Amino acid sequence: MFYRLLGIASIALLLAGCGPKLEDGLSAFQAKEYIKAREVFQKLPDDGVSLFHLYQMADGGLGMARDDGQAIQYLYQAAAKEHPEALAILGNRTLNGWGIAKNEGIGIGYLLNAIAKGNRDAGVDLGSYYLGNGQISLGLPYLEKANSTARGKYYLGLYYSGFIGKLPPNAEIARKSWEDLVQMPGVPSGMLNDARVKLAEMYYYGYGARQDATAAMKLLEPYIQEDKAVKNLFAWLLYRGEGSIADKPRAVALWNDGFKSSTDDYASYGLALAYATGEGVPLDTEKAKEMLQQSRDRGAGTFWQMALYAQGVGGAKCAPIPPSRGQVRLGTLYQSIAREAYLGHAQCIYDTGDYRDAINWLEEAERLGAPKQSKLRDAILSKLADGWASIGMTSEQVRASKWGAPNTVNRTTAAYGTREQWVYRGRGYLYFRNGVLESIQN
Repeated sequence: MFYRLLGIASIALLLAGCGPKLEDGLSAFQAKEYIKAREVFQKLPDDGVSLFHLYQMADGGLGMARDDGQAIQYLYQAAAKEHPEALAILGNRTLNGWGIAKNEGIGIGYLLNAIAKGNRDAGVDLGSYYLGNGQISLGLPYLEKANSTARGKYYLGLYYSGFIGKLPPNAEIARKSWEDLVQMPGVPSGMLNDARVKLAEMYYYGYGARQDATAAMKLLEPYIQEDKAVKNLFAWLLYRGEGSIADKPRAVALWNDGFKSSTDDYASYGLALAYATGEGVPLDTEKAKEMLQQSRDRGAGTFWQMALYAQGVGGAKCAPIPPSRGQVRLGTLYQSIAREAYLGHAQCIYDTGDYRDAINWLEEAERLGAPKQSKLRDAILSKLADGWASIGMTSEQVRASKWGAPNTVNRTTAAYGTREQWVYRGRGYLYFRNGVLESIQN
């Protein structure tokens, strides 16, 4: 009887050893044998790691039909087992209402729990949430503590270069964050190549240091076959001969390799320039216009489009829908190219005879660092002085008009701003709100 019981126990132990093992599921998942991995994970319903992988599989349609509801269920179950990454993802989704009812308190709680369990990416999510709501003192410490992670460095670069949020720009921190990131092992390729492009733009536009197009090209060239954005910026520099000897045929070939209308602005506007000049491709003005109109209103492309319109590329005359004035903050990555674009647009508008709009764009360029004394400013003010004041003029423009300087100024300052009444004895009154003429009384 004793030996019989011993045999049964041995068989039970042997059978237990033959049960599903987490390691087998993880190995199958890594090998992309998703059906096998799913079968193993489903037999381990009390394991947080298994539940989290089942979430990933249901969310991405890996080894099973994509099912958002099932994915969320697995995510909640994994978080209940206090799986750190599940807590972080659930917290982020709850904070933002991504497929889950939005709840700030619960979302923050999940993220804090994930941080306590060592998930540093949760600090990126929580910091970004606070920064996105303008709560810099709450958000920045979390983001800085996550600086050892790839995502932490990536987002610090975005915030400090002015791509997102309202954090005071800091070119040195942004540059170091991305320089460190591109040297890190195991960074996801999408994030890595985006960081390479942004870092190359920092070199190209001289953000926080002297302009160095050669450094930009050296950074990009080894990876032009890996990523379209990398390739397109490299081709832009190559076409223009910035950082190397110009090679227009090769640049055009790179842009045309897999070109689609949804590609980035460096390719669209580079091809616009090529077709307009007939350098690297046959001259085709209509094609140049088509390429130039493919605006996605993002990044440097917004300002290059404006600059190319001002140069008359494709027979165009001034950007038809320029960006809103004031959208570029001082100290951000695209300040220099925006300044040059605004100067070109101001000159273009001046040439059309719209002197009031021209002075507005010139002042925007001056805000971004253009000289405040220039031949263009003198020319615009001279033209404005030939006429009387009109609604929308600045106080400076009115002084340059036939109205000239007032005899007296009555000023009122309140919560809504400053109002001024300019008194011209024997002629009338001009009324300004925050420096802009809003009414005339003769």
